[in-house]
Amino acid sequence: TIALTSGDTLTTICVGDTIPDVLTFMNMGGSPNSYQYVITDTLNAILALPLGNSFDFNDLSAGTCFVYGVSFTGSFILNVGDTLTNAPSTNDCFDITDNFVTVIKEDCSSMTINGGSITLSNGSIEFCPGDTTGTLSGLDFIFDVLLSGATADTSRWLLTDDQGVIVSIDDQDPPLSYGLMPLGTYNLYHIVYDDSTIEGLTIGENISGITGDYGLSNIIVLNSEPCVEECLVDGGMVSGDNNATSFEFCVGDGEIDSINLSTTSADTLYQFVITDTTGLVLDLPSGSIVDFENTPAGTCYIYGLAYEGSLEIALGENINSDTLASDCAELSSNFITVERFDSGGPCQTVIGPPLSIVLNRVSDVSFIFDIKNIGVDTIDVSDYWICKTGNIYINIGNAITECGEFGNILAPGDIKGLNISLDNADGELAIYTSPTFDDPTAMIHYVEWGSSGHSRSDEAISAGLWSAGDFVPAIASGQSIYYSGGGYTSASWNEGFTNQCGSFVDQADIVFSRVGDSGQVIDLENISSDTIDVNDYLIKQEFNTYRVGDLVVECGNSSRILEPGDKVGLVVIPMSNVDGELALFTSGSNAAFNVVSDYVQWGSAGHQHENFAVSSGVWSANDFVPTFTSGQSIYYDGDGDASIDWAEGATNLCGTITKKRIDVAISPNPAVENIAIKIMDTEMPITQMSILNGDGKMMMNASMEMNTGDVYQMGLGSLSPGMYFLRMKSRNAVITERIMIIK
Repeated sequence: TIALTSGDTLTTICVGDTIPDVLTFMNMGGSPNSYQYVITDTLNAILALPLGNSFDFNDLSAGTCFVYGVSFTGSFILNVGDTLTNAPSTNDCFDITDNFVTVIKEDCSSMTINGGSITLSNGSIEFCPGDTTGTLSGLDFIFDVLLSGATADTSRWLLTDDQGVIVSIDDQDPPLSYGLMPLGTYNLYHIVYDDSTIEGLTIGENISGITGDYGLSNIIVLNSEPCVEECLVDGGMVSGDNNATSFEFCVGDGEIDSINLSTTSADTLYQFVITDTTGLVLDLPSGSIVDFENTPAGTCYIYGLAYEGSLEIALGENINSDTLASDCAELSSNFITVERFDSGGPCQTVIGPPLSIVLNRVSDVSFIFDIKNIGVDTIDVSDYWICKTGNIYINIGNAITECGEFGNILAPGDIKGLNISLDNADGELAIYTSPTFDDPTAMIHYVEWGSSGHSRSDEAISAGLWSAGDFVPAIASGQSIYYSGGGYTSASWNEGFTNQCGSFVDQADIVFSRVGDSGQVIDLENISSDTIDVNDYLIKQEFNTYRVGDLVVECGNSSRILEPGDKVGLVVIPMSNVDGELALFTSGSNAAFNVVSDYVQWGSAGHQHENFAVSSGVWSANDFVPTFTSGQSIYYDGDGDASIDWAEGATNLCGTITKKRIDVAISPNPAVENIAIKIMDTEMPITQMSILNGDGKMMMNASMEMNTGDVYQMGLGSLSPGMYFLRMKSRNAVITERIMIIK
């Protein structure tokens, strides 16, 4: 049988008056199996399925309803709108209570007493006792409230705990002061009532027990949390040589296997931390150069740790510990993966012949790939041949040269760009010194990508230029693979930004960091770890082309030879905040073939260079930054190639935007299958949420619009165990949080 906690099976409530009408039920000695309370109308149509044994009836319409209890095994299969009958309610067995609770809901929506509407004057709903900033004054629980729309009857301010128990009744005028309150969650109401009829308005009683003629305002939820001093250190991002975040070594072979570590953090107190794949600390190196030669085979991660106070993490402890340092600490937003082999992988070396003319860069971008002389002698390549996928042979002397050395005599270091169509997804290339294509000794360099076993791979293996079953992964759209200058395996090739007749670049190292119409000045920034001369770079804007070295410098490095982190502000006329584009090219050669190194468009999509930026892999089709306010600027956040990576802010020539903060709560963490992400505070809606692995590769991505208080559920079942990074963006802020997945 079923009853209310009072033992009654009949009750009358007042609905539609914004006052909670929470009733709690109990099962009088039923089965210990799974149990579901069911609320129906008088015809047994299901109105609601409470999650527990309590339910607020205030949102239901007036009338009479019944509350039943169902004990069951298996899965409960009925939904709101279905009819509760003796037909199966589950996919197994079930039993409905012998009686029901009758709830008579009277319509109180037309009551003339109105508690009004309340808001906090500064919008804050979270505080910590002792914090003199924000909504508090000293240790007191003080905040200002705006009241509107209340009727002119007797009124009070009600404060309840999170269970609805009244803890304070006051007639004070705002700002409201409650002294030093315990930590917890409180609900604030404004109540207007008739003195002659009101009952139950008593401290210690539940607000649901108030009866008589009265009206309640909306609820403001106030969260009192422990004061935590903001940690201002920056873990930054970590990388190794050539900005790489993934390394493979053959350990125990007597060769040095070192990585020169670097970080984007500017904090003085900084420690690199090496862990296993579960987060246990293996080493705390004393410097930035780490040699793995004498370590056992396996996989490890390298993090960066910025901290204040003293370092407390120790060997054998987990990097997810809450006590990394005595004061505060922040880990890097990514980690470096190091795979150590004692056989196979990089330990499978090929000793081949000395190299001279090699394939320097391979890509389908503009149908151009490069050959290079890495030897010590000048070489005539007019009688050399290229073999590409499908046994198609091209004589270099007759091929179209698009960049670099246009003649066929290549001095040491010379590069020659040839116009030959390729497929980034799958293919092979070989260089021959003569058209004797069945003679392995005539082949002098080889690469295959996308898969192994192409038609010329056996000859390359016989010539000592390749390994059986080895291949470079398929090349990303708009990218190229570059030969490192030594070695005969896929490990000798690196994917990077397309730089025609140029050297390996793993990203667009020079970027537009700020665009504004104030003073017609835009900023370029060097986000790499190398010094770069940008005088010969080209900027294109619709139908205008500017050489950087010819533009007026308004701020920053006037030499235009940019050290890492340097900026230069350039006068570009005309500039409009309403609509426009900027495309950056590293050279005249890349500009000629529309290979864009950085790009932004605002106001609308479809500008002249958008398609070239998309094919170069530095922008997405139809994406654009919204029109920005005249006199303001838009700033690049330093990561990504989309409009979401740009935010509007006050103009600060050669400066940075004042970052806004996003605060979130993630649970559970570590997680198995799902996480819940609650937005604790954000100035503007969060519009993008991504999960990245330790190499910065995007594993999941979702678009949404979430505001403070919203909760987002994310499934993680498709991800393998390990450390990941949750990255959230709004129009003016970005945050990265670590999450651990366990199985």
